[in-house]
Amino acid sequence: MNITIPQSLQPFVEQQVRSGRYADAGAFVAEILRSEALLFERIGRGEALPVDEHFDRRLEALLDEAENSGDYVGAAPEDFDSMERDAEDLIRRRKSF
Repeated sequence: MNITIPQSLQPFVEQQVRSGRYADAGAFVAEILRSEALLFERIGRGEALPVDEHFDRRLEALLDEAENSGDYVGAAPEDFDSMERDAEDLIRRRKSF
């Protein structure tokens, strides 16, 4: 498989390789893909989606996957309100441990 990296990102990739953490650009890209694959495996097992700088992109990917699975069910605004309350309750319970 060949991957083309945009010109704008090449200095960043080169910097990562020069840092000594990666043997070459391919190793750097492979590490990023490995970490994303592991994250999506964890999510697939029901673990929570981490809220970090990549949250929006990962959530979009999961929503696309759900929609394309054929098991997608629409939700009304009141459904989201209920889910939000449930999530807040879960967070409160976890913080109390």
